[in-house]
Amino acid sequence: MSDYFLDINGSINLSDYSNIEDYIKVVDFDDSIIIRFSHENNDDVNIVEKILERDNFNIISKGDEKHGKYFIKANKKR
Repeated sequence: MSDYFLDINGSINLSDYSNIEDYIKVVDFDDSIIIRFSHENNDDVNIVEKILERDNFNIISKGDEKHGKYFIKANKKR
């Protein structure tokens, strides 16, 4: 089981979503990923959550971190 991390700084534009999708495709079954946002933007968070769910991930937890960051932790289902 591996852990992956993706830090997103600033706003996400359309091409960034494609890069996010490419990155999470590397995550294998039973691996987990933590995606950190530099600030909570509901639109960005919702779209990333939909990408994760569509690609067969369970969202384990999400919420605020220290210093105003927001995170989503998910793992890949079999």
